[in-house]
Amino acid sequence: MFIVLVVRSLYIYGELAGKLISAVETKGTSSEVSIQVSYSKLEPVAASTVTTVEVLQGYSPSTDPALLDSQDGKCIQVEAESTGAEGEGGEIQLIKNGNFSEGLTHWNYGGNGNWDITYLNGNPAAYYSFSGASDFAYIGQAFTLDFTTTSITLSFRYTSNAKGVGKKGLFNLTVALVKNSNVIWSDSIDLLSVPENSSSYEISKQFNPGEYVLWFNITMAGGKKSTFEFTLDNVSLTAQVPAPTAPPGAAYTALIKISFTQVGLSVNGTLVLRFDDTANLKVFTWTGDRWRLAEEDIVLPGQWFSITLSGDSLLQAYSSRPFLVELDYLAVTVEFLSNATVIVTNEGEEKAEIYAAWLRNSTWEARVARYAVLFPDESLTLQFNTTLTPGCEYETRVVSATRVFSLIFKP
Repeated sequence: MFIVLVVRSLYIYGELAGKLISAVETKGTSSEVSIQVSYSKLEPVAASTVTTVEVLQGYSPSTDPALLDSQDGKCIQVEAESTGAEGEGGEIQLIKNGNFSEGLTHWNYGGNGNWDITYLNGNPAAYYSFSGASDFAYIGQAFTLDFTTTSITLSFRYTSNAKGVGKKGLFNLTVALVKNSNVIWSDSIDLLSVPENSSSYEISKQFNPGEYVLWFNITMAGGKKSTFEFTLDNVSLTAQVPAPTAPPGAAYTALIKISFTQVGLSVNGTLVLRFDDTANLKVFTWTGDRWRLAEEDIVLPGQWFSITLSGDSLLQAYSSRPFLVELDYLAVTVEFLSNATVIVTNEGEEKAEIYAAWLRNSTWEARVARYAVLFPDESLTLQFNTTLTPGCEYETRVVSATRVFSLIFKP
């Protein structure tokens, strides 16, 4: 009888131990968890707020982007020009708000004095004033050159006034074109000798595609009671756009550039247009250092159709006969930064227990504690009350019952 009880006890103990070991093994099974991070949202915006339309080949009575805000039959019309063997290209304005009609929008500026808007003969102009012994002020604008050109034309108007600077006083204006922190071209003006002028420069040298900055730097030195005033207006920086070689048999061509202001993370659009005659259409997208062919169509007369614009785009249309192209509506979507969201998905065959998630970079960290049991194919969404910085490296960590999952990414 005793032997039977011992055997029975050993059997029960062995069964319980087996179940316990089985439970531990199940708990230790590595769950398959995937992590996704969402940090942006798409919002529609009016085309006129972020878009510039330029006709580089052809003729248009108006390129007002407000005509693209709605599909109402009010269009930007572009009439093709006769090119013969090849077109002559066109002139493009590289500076925005050069007449300061929008205040100091698009301009970067600084100094120990004050930048403001004044009026000269009823026209707005940028105005800087400073009182003191010495100062350095600047105003400038970045622009993108997306083609190679051998000539750029710069013009601007300025006035200046200095009082109490003495014989050793200094009041200089330096105008410079800078690329990658390197001065490509510059000129200096002694404002004490030439206090006002309408200046113009034909800068003949090769300018390659890239990011540039036009700077107006003002150096001031005098006495403790010196005063300096400077105004700037009618800033223009134009470049000749080389025309793409017209394909064989193309007697008429139109070249249209559609640019987007750099807002948010990215800007994309869908353009509705039509032609009054059969034509060939090529759509090029700017990739940072060259134009890449994104789409090529043979369009039929009188039919509205749409094309996708993934950032700044060139529309090249050509035909053996004259034609008219109408741009009616541009639906623009901007990707803006939003609060970060971490999405955890169980892609394994067993349940996954989630305890918390971290989001961090080298200087900052946030944590969301949330216990949840995810069965296969279920997801958990965790909200972080913060927006991320583009170009900065981040790591998100998700802690489950069995391991820590990590994802490194850059917005």
